[in-house]
Amino acid sequence: MSFRIRPTDAPTGAIVTGLDVTDISRGEAADLYRAFLHYGLLIFRGLEVDDAGQLALSNVFGEAQLHPIEALRLPHEPMLVDFAVDNGVFADDDPAGDEIVNRLRWHRDAMYTERPLRGGLLRPILLPKEGGDTGWIDSVQVYADLPYRLKTQIQGLQVVQSYAKTGRSTTSFPEVLHPLVYIHPELDKPVLSISPSAAVRIVGLPDEEGAALLDELGAFSTEEWRAYRHHWEPGDMALWDNWRTLHCTYGHAKRYPRTVRRTSLAATMRVGRAIVGSAATLEQVA
Repeated sequence: MSFRIRPTDAPTGAIVTGLDVTDISRGEAADLYRAFLHYGLLIFRGLEVDDAGQLALSNVFGEAQLHPIEALRLPHEPMLVDFAVDNGVFADDDPAGDEIVNRLRWHRDAMYTERPLRGGLLRPILLPKEGGDTGWIDSVQVYADLPYRLKTQIQGLQVVQSYAKTGRSTTSFPEVLHPLVYIHPELDKPVLSISPSAAVRIVGLPDEEGAALLDELGAFSTEEWRAYRHHWEPGDMALWDNWRTLHCTYGHAKRYPRTVRRTSLAATMRVGRAIVGSAATLEQVA
């Protein structure tokens, strides 16, 4: 094996160095996939990869899939999407440029769909001079750490996930039901399926009780000590298991532009069901 894999110093993730993405043997691909399953997050360092190389590396871990938000897809290669922030030019002494932007709450991708994406592979195109970190948390370990009281309380419960809670248009995706706990099909381990940026209510619980439970689970899941926080450098890429991990962006000063490009791994597991009709029908479809 021409590359090295070592765990991060955080509770999740591993660092991969020395990988030649143009020459990955079948055996090396198998080793990489085993590491992906074991760690849930792989940080590749020291790569010189273009769009084609990013897509090729994605295909080592699974079939690439179009991102569900069509507007993000690149015209020349729709399997790739851009997340870009550019707020213009600020004078060095302009305090408006110090405002923190692009801070995204802890979440899992496409939880507003019936089939959440299998994973994502992220590559920086333009990095801010400071800030712009990304964090990941392992929701398998979160479930394992839950007090017995909470494990018992949430067993069999379902949560409503809403695209509208992200602050974007509500026209593209209906609300969906997801179990609060499901078994990861490749790990055979339970996952706490909480995405604080999309979860809106729990089926069968009064609003106040459900909101309190979501707040408690969200706070427990996103304790900062659980996170691997990655400071990006040129040549980095990050691959994460979206069935298993939460991620967030910590933001950066408004004066600095930032562009990252990602591919998505095919959503082969259906865990949710779209809600048809009003909220009053939830008990019937649960």
